[in-house]
Amino acid sequence: MILVQLPEGVSYADFYAAYNQRSARPDWWDDQVIMGGPAALAPGLTGETTVKLDPGEYAMVCPVPTADGTLHSTLGMMRPLTVTEEDSGAPEPEADITMTLRGLEFEMDGVITPGRHTIRVVFEHQPEGKPHDVHVARLGPNQTLEDFATAMETLDLTDVYFIGGAEDMPEGHRAYFTADFEPGRYAFWCHFHSPDGMVQEFTVEPI
Repeated sequence: MILVQLPEGVSYADFYAAYNQRSARPDWWDDQVIMGGPAALAPGLTGETTVKLDPGEYAMVCPVPTADGTLHSTLGMMRPLTVTEEDSGAPEPEADITMTLRGLEFEMDGVITPGRHTIRVVFEHQPEGKPHDVHVARLGPNQTLEDFATAMETLDLTDVYFIGGAEDMPEGHRAYFTADFEPGRYAFWCHFHSPDGMVQEFTVEPI
């Protein structure tokens, strides 16, 4: 799910109508901003992703496609969200690991060990203006990183097991996600930059 911050004066009804029309987009379309959200998850899992939102109108959108390429959002998986002026008072999560998305790298400050971790994701330099995100997948016993990358390119997600991450945010922002890691092989994957090599395997070693 991605959180889309709508331009000032644009309602959810305006966004919904523009999203589903086949003709030219309205002038304000390029002014919307994706402000994060929970990343991909395997069936049965619960994701926990935290972002800070400014007051305004938002749309909650599922960008995942069906097997024939139809987006879930066009099938009705979209809802409005209003962020009020009142401060929630919620504290910033405490992270034990920091990941910086800079260029085509996942820069890690800390080591992922077996168990639950809260990872701070810092969004830095984004090549070609394409936003970063990070999705974390556990690889199968015989699944190579190349197999995983091919599966993502072809959307053959039968053997892909996602455990969480953080969706797109602009440079200078940060998000937090919490996930449970078992010993094994994993991959970090960035949607827009994966064709340029922003896919990285890592191993969670047994204690």
